[in-house]
Amino acid sequence: MGSFGAAQVSPRGLSARFITNLVCLEGIVTRCAAVRPKVARSVHFNPADKEFLAREYRDATDPYGLPTGSVYPTKTDDGKPLQTEFGLSTYRDHQVSPRRAAQRPAAPAAQLARPRRHTRAPPSCCPPVFRRL
Repeated sequence: MGSFGAAQVSPRGLSARFITNLVCLEGIVTRCAAVRPKVARSVHFNPADKEFLAREYRDATDPYGLPTGSVYPTKTDDGKPLQTEFGLSTYRDHQVSPRRAAQRPAAPAAQLARPRRHTRAPPSCCPPVFRRL
């Protein structure tokens, strides 16, 4: 099984029981998206009241608690506009790379067919000669 033990899985064997665990995923990457930032915590400034408002965001892949809503605040409860402070907000790298299971060879290397020694066809004037290889 290797140094990962039971945590070495194929894409078919990957399940929810491995959340929050380090796993070794064996497979072929079929497509790879660019790394994009995902908002983990947004900070907003209310210029009318000169106050800051912070909000945390979690999804199903986050091990630190239940998922939160994804509504991004633009106004306070009183209807006053908020300005997003991008430099004070926190972001996490996020990348999607689908994988499929690695193909296994059909036969072990010792049982694979050997290539023929002679690839030229005999001339048409000669009778065919059969030899054991």
